Amino acid sequence: MIAPPGDGPILPLGTGYYRAVADRLLPFLTGRPVFLLRPGRAGSESVRIEAAAGIAALDEAGRTGLAVPPVDAAGESWFALRLTVPPWCPFEVVRLSALKLALVLEDALLEPWFCYDGAGGLTLLWSWGRAEGDDFPEGVEAFHARTGLELQQRLERRLAGTPERDRVGRWTGYEGAVSRFDVLGGEPPAGDEAEGTPPVRLATVGVVPPGRLRVPWSLNEASGRAVRPLSREDLYRFDPEVDAEPDRVKDIRREFPVPYHPPGTVARELFAQS
Repeated sequence: MIAPPGDGPILPLGTGYYRAVADRLLPFLTGRPVFLLRPGRAGSESVRIEAAAGIAALDEAGRTGLAVPPVDAAGESWFALRLTVPPWCPFEVVRLSALKLALVLEDALLEPWFCYDGAGGLTLLWSWGRAEGDDFPEGVEAFHARTGLELQQRLERRLAGTPERDRVGRWTGYEGAVSRFDVLGGEPPAGDEAEGTPPVRLATVGVVPPGRLRVPWSLNEASGRAVRPLSREDLYRFDPEVDAEPDRVKDIRREFPVPYHPPGTVARELFAQS
């Protein structure tokens, strides 16, 4: 049972959430240092988890979030783009932005894959594979930033002059651009709602330290909700207040394979059409 105190639902000790999702969680942890995130703590401790038993042990540790660097020991790297909004902004704005971003990717023959972050935002994720330095001729960070900026600009073009853009204006009271892009951004500051600032923040997760990515299928230590993978179809009906509850998520048995988009494919399909 989940008891919801003031700051969100708490998964009590021994309910077996991490044990239930261990097989889905383990591929995201193997070969990477795992940072254990605790409620109300600024820092985090790093551990190695290479077997399901290590994941199951987290059930006895209280409310714990997990984060990993986007590059593993074998050199596989991920591209991660976080979509977040200020606390006052409805989740519908994030949902609509993600659905439009999915169309942008499909136009470029790239598969969209999203994950709810447990706190009102979404992360777009794919694997670059074991990319070498030569795969990123302008540098890894610059290539990530260029990719994120291109996606943000295409999102704005997709929204311009549409009924969806009008709905965002009614929801937020903001008539300018819907989104903005931050290079290699981290967690958005609390109450990030400066006047005149587009409500949707798109930020890449850095591939060099201290870049960290919340692990799909883990828990968000602040809210107690699950960091849940979502298909594009899931996005239409996903209710964060219900469908990210751990007792629901741990019973999901569907596969959510992370798409593979090598840098050359992204450069050809995304940048060449700019």
